[in-house]
Amino acid sequence: MDISFYLLSLAVIPLFAARGALSLLCMVLLAEYYVYLRYLGIDPDSLLTQLADAPGSSLWLDASLHEWLISTTTPLALLTALPEWLTSPTSIGVLFVLSIIEYIYNKSPDMRQLFPFGESELKGIFAATLCFSLVGGNIEDLVQHFKHAGVTSDFAGFISIEYVWSFVVGCLTWFVSGIRNGFYLLLTEMDPTDEIGVRNLLSFVETSLGIFGPLFVVLMPLAAVIVAGLAVLILYLIKYQLEKREAKQYRACTNCGHENHLCAPNCGQCNTVMQSPVAVGWFGQATETPITNLHQHKLELLENKRCSYCAARSKENGLNIDCEVCGKPFFGTIEEIDAYLAHLRKKLPKTLLVTAAFSAIPIVGIIPGILYYRLALISGLRLYLPRISNFWARWFVRLGSLTLLFLQWIPGLGIVSLPLMCLLNYGVYSSSFNRQREKHISNKPAFEAQRQIQSPSLDTNNTK
Repeated sequence: MDISFYLLSLAVIPLFAARGALSLLCMVLLAEYYVYLRYLGIDPDSLLTQLADAPGSSLWLDASLHEWLISTTTPLALLTALPEWLTSPTSIGVLFVLSIIEYIYNKSPDMRQLFPFGESELKGIFAATLCFSLVGGNIEDLVQHFKHAGVTSDFAGFISIEYVWSFVVGCLTWFVSGIRNGFYLLLTEMDPTDEIGVRNLLSFVETSLGIFGPLFVVLMPLAAVIVAGLAVLILYLIKYQLEKREAKQYRACTNCGHENHLCAPNCGQCNTVMQSPVAVGWFGQATETPITNLHQHKLELLENKRCSYCAARSKENGLNIDCEVCGKPFFGTIEEIDAYLAHLRKKLPKTLLVTAAFSAIPIVGIIPGILYYRLALISGLRLYLPRISNFWARWFVRLGSLTLLFLQWIPGLGIVSLPLMCLLNYGVYSSSFNRQREKHISNKPAFEAQRQIQSPSLDTNNTK
């Protein structure tokens, strides 16, 4: 097998780590229908030859490299040799369905519970399957070998450089996918409801790579390998820096040594009052500002879905959340829920004024204005809504906000577009929040009995 196989297999690793089923589907479709590329003026079969014979190529190509470009098998020629079982209509249909499931899976954390097998492992299997097929490997023979001879038997018939390399590519895909998942986990912890839209943007980029990446890999394999390597390196460095920054957000309790967040009023392990807790930022991170009002600080911790006692984050939804670290409920009584809602209502006038100022700047002020009211007000409501309620509310406000956005184009009315969008968001999400509250009020004694005793009261005098 020539170097094109190794370039192709290396280049697809980030594609499969991002969208395994979609990338394999597009690879198969490219192998089946590549001939239609010529209608776009692209002839992949002769691309390397054209590169080798391009004007001025002698300035950067020595004789041996020129000869290799002329004689090497193109990546597309490798793809067209995929086995029939992989390019059959049935396989394409299955891959199409898996691509849809993969998309939904990546968009919804709830979908992850439907898969007993890890996402990264599946992506590694997809990548290994492609590479194994490119070198003429027969998956059916391998399965039958496992079935009849078991995993401890002799694999001499399957051991070759190409087959081993296919396994290595699968392992590398699994490794890179793990880095990606860790990066997404950090983003989710920083912004659970994706108020600033970073995860949505990355999801769009990954889907685009899954669709168009295979074509780039086939046309320019060497460039694709370089880009892939840089992308993995950058992703790893960003993840490393985020983890390093997160590690600095904690300090040890002087009494028991338990690591507590810098914003924690109390130790989550031994209940010791922490010295000099600092204020919490918009993304739940510790700032350098010492707190001056403990009652206000506890409300701001809840606003970032952190326990008001030990500042630990929660991944649960609803109003009956117990802290996983200290075991205390986020809301112990109906009155504490009301105090939290009153805290958010007090922020509404300022938020409207700021969004009006952004709205007065045509076009340019739209994005920062939307980000402001989402982070300053709306996220504190959305964080506690069940996912089903959040889903319908989110789509309702999207449609309403899109309608109000057209006011930006009407002279004189543009200044009210963002404040109206803020009011729409606040009205819809606060109504959903209040519906959750009403469910608990209807059975208030049972709710407060369930949340009993352990509640870290929002009273400023209760610090232990």
